[in-house]
Order: sequence, then structure tokens, then C-alpha cells
Amino acid sequence: MTTADRHELRVLPTAAEAATEAARIICELLAAALIAAPEQDLASGAQAGRASVAFSGGTSPKMMLAAMSEVRPQPDWACVDVFQVDERVAPEGDPSRNLVDLQHELLNHLNPQGLLHRIPVEAGAAQAAVKYADSISRVLGSSAQLDVVHLGLGNDGHCASLVPGDQALLVMDSDTSATAKYQGHERVTMTYPLLNRSSCVVWLVTGESKRDALSALLSDDPKIPASHVRCKRSIIVADQSAVSGADR
Repeated sequence: MTTADRHELRVLPTAAEAATEAARIICELLAAALIAAPEQDLASGAQAGRASVAFSGGTSPKMMLAAMSEVRPQPDWACVDVFQVDERVAPEGDPSRNLVDLQHELLNHLNPQGLLHRIPVEAGAAQAAVKYADSISRVLGSSAQLDVVHLGLGNDGHCASLVPGDQALLVMDSDTSATAKYQGHERVTMTYPLLNRSSCVVWLVTGESKRDALSALLSDDPKIPASHVRCKRSIIVADQSAVSGADR
């Protein structure tokens, strides 16, 4: 597969339009996964008749999460398992927690809500990573496979909480890992093995500050952590300011 084949790039005029498009794509993918769910091989222990999605945190997803409850038609959220891609170690309710936006912008507006599987960071990063890996396995079975993963892209080329130089980049024997402090917080993150088993990753990349990182991702630059996410399908939704002239 060539680099050009690895990603489907969809460019929208503004950040708001990109967020709405990413929301629509995720809902569409979840609806399709629910239709296919009864036919899945359940030998691994995964629950039948359900779909799964994992959301990243950060500033760019807020508009996407808010737009998701307005998408029509909606997937049957009662049959969707909702996971966190990553989380900061901070007290419950702390605005730095990714969980706060996920609940306020999306889950609180859904009726019914999806079944949330939160990262238990109150236990501390190392213990939370172990507990979260066990939770993922219980819900999705061994060799867990997520239907949809939402990822952002940092200015430094990180995704999830897989940041340059962190030991979590090297974890290949667990679906989750604790990280060192990054921007003031220890974190828990999904690792490459789990991300790379997912059926589809939907990237939302907006803003001129992301231009170099997005260009590196599109050119498959191995120096950035995001380039090592290699799942079955990759859709990048970007606004025009994030896309360089060459990449357009």
C-alpha cells in the first residue's frame, strides 16, 4: 500500500465544517458497524450486537462532539460502547480531564447514552492503565478491535498521548500504557497495538499550526508518532488552513 493509499483526505473550508464532517463520518461508521455486528465472530468473547468507538481529548474535538448529537440519522447509542483514547491524571471533574468534554459535549445530549468505559485515572497512571486494559478486554474480548477511533494530531506529531520520546511508544504487549508527564500531566493512553487493530481511524486536524504535522503524517514520516498508526482504514478530515499547498 502506498502512502497516498493509506489515508482518505477530506478537506473542508473551515474548522467548524471539518468538525461537523468528522461527526457525520463517525456516526455513519457506527451505524454500519451495528448492522454488521450480529455477523461478527464472537469466539474472542466480544459482546454481540454492539459497536465501539473511542474518542481522544484536546481542544479540537469539542466542536465535533457537540455536532455529533445533531447528526441525522443517529446510530443506536444504546448499543454503542464508548471508550476514551487517553486521559490526564487529574481529579474527577477537573476541566483538564478529557472525560469532562466527552460528557458535557456529547454523552449528556444523547438519549439513550452510549455505555461509557472511562479510564480510572483516580488510581494513578500505572494502575489505571492495567485496569483499563482489563476493562477493554472484558467488553471487546481478547485481541480487542474497536470499530471507530477518533484521533487528533498535535503540533509535534503526537496522537492519543503517544508523544515523541515517551516509553509508551515502545509498548507492544499491552493495549494501554501509562506515560511520563506531558504538558503537566501524567496520562494513560491506548497503544499502537490496539489502535492498529481498529477498523477505522478518523482524524480531525484543524488550524494552521497543524500544517507541518499533517504534511508529515501524509508523507508517512516515521519521526512523528502519528505515522505509526496503521489500521485498516484511515480518514483524515482537515480544514483548509491545516493543509499545505503541496498536500492539497
